[in-house]
Amino acid sequence: MQADRLFELLDSLVTAGQAALLASLQIADAVLEALKLIGSLESSAESALVERLPQLLSLRTIMSNSTLLEDVIAMAVQATLPVGVDGCPSSVSSFSANIEDVIQRSETRWSRRLRSTKIDLDLHTFLTQKTISHSTVKIISGLIYQRSYSSTVLSDWLRSSQCQALDAEYLLPILHALLDSSDTTVLALPIDIWLPFVAACVKVLASASSKGPEVRNHACFCLAGILSLHAHGNEELLVSFSQEVQSVPEKKVTLDLISCGIVISSKLGSKSNNAISHLLDKGIQRCIDNSTLDQETSDTTTLADTLRQYIYLLHFDHRLMVASDILLQRAPVAKAHLVETLLTVTIQHRLWSISALRLAITCLASCQLKVRLASL
Repeated sequence: MQADRLFELLDSLVTAGQAALLASLQIADAVLEALKLIGSLESSAESALVERLPQLLSLRTIMSNSTLLEDVIAMAVQATLPVGVDGCPSSVSSFSANIEDVIQRSETRWSRRLRSTKIDLDLHTFLTQKTISHSTVKIISGLIYQRSYSSTVLSDWLRSSQCQALDAEYLLPILHALLDSSDTTVLALPIDIWLPFVAACVKVLASASSKGPEVRNHACFCLAGILSLHAHGNEELLVSFSQEVQSVPEKKVTLDLISCGIVISSKLGSKSNNAISHLLDKGIQRCIDNSTLDQETSDTTTLADTLRQYIYLLHFDHRLMVASDILLQRAPVAKAHLVETLLTVTIQHRLWSISALRLAITCLASCQLKVRLASL
């Protein structure tokens, strides 16, 4: 009921005319702020937001620069989709941390799925607006999931300089929605459109410290999805991925990049071995480098520094070795000289590490290493 009364107040402001509304922008902003708060706290308010979406859209001509209005429109658009449709935790945690509320919203949205909700929004307007916010991204993603767009508009935008220059935290959720929507439009797009985004995804995964976990999750999903397109003709995409991986310094090979390699290998199988081999080589080299870090200490190293170093090794190094082990099992393409070096540093510095020993055992099972050992 509170949401309905707030919309009635907006109605009265609009009915009074554009001049009256412009003079009462503070009141309109207060109403929108209240709607935003209610929508995040009360699942029942979502139905009112969806029903009143046309009214919210009509305000855009008057309040074109209102971030609050865009936030509320984004909430209304997202309310037309199943909870967590993109698989990202933030799409659930953004409105509640209460499991009961999440379940109630899920049931309400699912029961409403059979009732067609026509969203009369121009995707091109949001894609090309000068300032893009997280709410803009939610609106665009919602329209893509609803398939309320023209393939030509989307294709032109993907090729545009504005799209190429967009920051990853805004670009990748849009690509995620596009690849996840299972629309034939995606398959109809030429391969060359996707090439710049391969580089963008690898860049995010190789600089994990500068991006949040959600952005990295989007990057992994998008990279695996892009490489899975055109299953019988994606060599150009795989070559691009291989080149990007080769350009990543060993010190910047991250757990996220190795983990994404596991996903790609699972999706493409042996077809991706050539591209994955470069990633695996760098992953093993990173494990080798990490295994000797504790030997590079000076007389001036303090106990606190030593403890911090070992904490780093116990957490990051362990997970990196586990991921490299899994990747090697899926794509056994490690080079013999790297495996030999890894075995050496494991014996010298990592016999206490279960993850290091498991990685060494997996390396020993590689055919390339057996041939090399037989010749010694």
